[in-house]
Amino acid sequence: MRRSSLTVLTTLALLFLVGFYLILIGYTYLRYRPGSLIELITTSEISHAIGLSIVCATIATAIALAAAIPASYCLSRKDFVGKVFVDTVLDIPVFVSPVALGALLLVFFTTPLCKQFQDDFFPVVFAVPGIVIAQFTVIAGLAVLYVYEVTPGPVGP
Repeated sequence: MRRSSLTVLTTLALLFLVGFYLILIGYTYLRYRPGSLIELITTSEISHAIGLSIVCATIATAIALAAAIPASYCLSRKDFVGKVFVDTVLDIPVFVSPVALGALLLVFFTTPLCKQFQDDFFPVVFAVPGIVIAQFTVIAGLAVLYVYEVTPGPVGP
């Protein structure tokens, strides 16, 4: 009996989540004709935003993977003091929302030291490098964790 109650509860939770997303998509489809959505997407502002997002996400992903692959290799093959702590720190993007991470970055990049860096080198806040850094911050820890999951553990002596 307990097992069937658990099955019912988990199935209801799954149906709720799927239904929620289907309602969001369905409402958008019904609210806007497909033609008007295409018109909206093809405006210069939206096209620029989509292009900028794709470019910045690609750069952030490449940088994250360049760091994640060797870091995951180290985590999977080496035992060292503080390994559990390091693994926990890399979980931050999992349990901290991207909005909160963005707020932390904004606070960090408005400190006097970071303002001086921006004056001497390049702007970060509300600029393309800031977008890349923000996306990197969100995906880097996740990339390490995902690559770590598929990295084989120690092989032989």
